[in-house]
Amino acid sequence: MGTALATSKDAPALGGVYKLVAIEANGRSEFRAKFSDEKITHPGSKQVYRFRDKEGNFDGDIIACTNEQFPDGEPLLRCVMRDGKRLERAPDLVTIRHYAHEQVQKLPQGCRRLTQPEPYKATFSERLEALLRLVRQTVRAYGEKAKPGPAHDAIRIPEPHD
Repeated sequence: MGTALATSKDAPALGGVYKLVAIEANGRSEFRAKFSDEKITHPGSKQVYRFRDKEGNFDGDIIACTNEQFPDGEPLLRCVMRDGKRLERAPDLVTIRHYAHEQVQKLPQGCRRLTQPEPYKATFSERLEALLRLVRQTVRAYGEKAKPGPAHDAIRIPEPHD
């Protein structure tokens, strides 16, 4: 609705959604997830690892729990703000444009096609999928008492470890 108020219908707009996936309090995490098929979310904080082929082009990404490590992958997410303050100066627009162009060139050729493009390969890690299953099973086991409301299912459980 907010986008419709700020832009006209014929103007393209980039949509985005923010979903709460965990709350930390007293050293414990309360994980949140949506389970409806159209809006499923994976609980917990995450890191995305990018993998490259022999030529250095992108070969796929894995969305993982923050505490997971993939030595062959490049972590993509990094902290840019802490306590409401930027940790580093933002790059200028020319630098951003150059970086974006370089990154697009590293996508697989099939993903860059304008007609019938192939989807970019991105998967969830086994640990992140296990955390989702654990939250789902725990919520079911505790029944309605574990659900704070219709928007999210939530439960306090420890993070899975190796």
